[in-house]
Amino acid sequence: MAVQKVKWENQKKGVAESYERRFRRKDGTILWTITSASPIFDKDGMFAGSYSMMTDISDRKTAEEEKDRIQSQLVQAQKMEAIGTLAGGIAHDFNNMLGGIMGSLNLMELLLAREELQQRESIDKYIETSLGSCRRAADMTRQLLALSKKGDLRLMPTDINVSLRNVMEIAKSSFPKSITLDFAIADTPLRVMADPTQIEQVLLNLCVNASHAMTLMREDGSREGGTLAVRAGPVNGSAVPRPRHPDARAGEEYVGIAISDTGVGMDAETLDRVFDPFFTTKKKQQGTGLGLAMAYGIVRQHGGFITVRSTPGVGSVFTVYLPALNEAAADTAAEKKTGSIVRGSGRVLIFDDEKAILRVARGILEQCGYKTVTARSGPEGLEIYRREHRNIDGVLLDLSMPGMSGLEVYERLRAINPAVRVLLSSGYMEEDTLKKAGERGIKGFIHKPYTAEELSEKMSELLR
Repeated sequence: MAVQKVKWENQKKGVAESYERRFRRKDGTILWTITSASPIFDKDGMFAGSYSMMTDISDRKTAEEEKDRIQSQLVQAQKMEAIGTLAGGIAHDFNNMLGGIMGSLNLMELLLAREELQQRESIDKYIETSLGSCRRAADMTRQLLALSKKGDLRLMPTDINVSLRNVMEIAKSSFPKSITLDFAIADTPLRVMADPTQIEQVLLNLCVNASHAMTLMREDGSREGGTLAVRAGPVNGSAVPRPRHPDARAGEEYVGIAISDTGVGMDAETLDRVFDPFFTTKKKQQGTGLGLAMAYGIVRQHGGFITVRSTPGVGSVFTVYLPALNEAAADTAAEKKTGSIVRGSGRVLIFDDEKAILRVARGILEQCGYKTVTARSGPEGLEIYRREHRNIDGVLLDLSMPGMSGLEVYERLRAINPAVRVLLSSGYMEEDTLKKAGERGIKGFIHKPYTAEELSEKMSELLR
């Protein structure tokens, strides 16, 4: 009212006014106008009123909001890119270390399988425990990379119902008893092409976040608890409001997973930043601000998106949308699960600057029936290949070597033998690098740390 009074006084003084006004139509939609008001004076020069003209500027305001939204997405992408660059460097070194450990343990398994030992069962148990720890560490690295959509996904047909059951079991055993769990899991499969470990991490992160909204984030003295509800089902992209969620593709089928809570809720300012890395409204020591950022990155990497709506004091609903896998694709997609090595024959040249990785790869391949020759640098391996390429059937090539990259080495190998067969390996491969490698003719890729089973299977495919 004070602003309107000032405008009125200005008009009485002869000052023309121009200002924006917001109206709500009967159907609930918003009308934006720009109002221009000029004073009218009588013949004695006294203020007699004003002449006003209103112009509909709703389209302009919509365009401005869209521009702001795109700018916000750009800033978000830049943040993710910065963190992803850092994560990529860490992941490469970390995965190389894990590769040496996991490979050595796998070799111990293969060697022990040939021995008759009294303590065999106990030794196997310790090895499996160590391998399990390595696999969890490798999963953590992939989750870190997911912050920027740079992780290496292991896609397979995945039933979301199975993922929800696994998350529900964790929630039952670890969430406070004051939280009522309401998981509605369908009888019919809800299939997506996904990395099941990553998707379960997303769902668990969202459920943990919902749990905290009903416990840790309650005001001191207020009653803790509430209901955490999870619903999943098929959704058509046409049903998702496009202006707010442009990633939704009209006509495409999705699997939607809605996770709702009756917690503290969020205001508009918090909603705008909810997926920002390191942003948190929790107290110190209660959260890192990475859980939702990780969920956002993983879902985007799978070609999906997340929506969120919230009301302070009422609760929040996070909905994950993942592209549905049609039945034909689900039936033909092969889920490769093997618990034993694939034996083969032939001679393999191994490039890797990491001594531990080189020793492990050589040991695994020799246990699988291959003969091997090794090189710790590009020039050394190229010299070997130049002399002996007629007796070398395949190459295991590290992507990231000092001095000469894996792709440079590949080009020189191909100059010697255009039919060279190469399996490219790395602890961290960007999508652009993989694309370039594929375009140049490299058909095989393996992500470090790899197991004996994975390396044997990949090498068998390469030399088949």
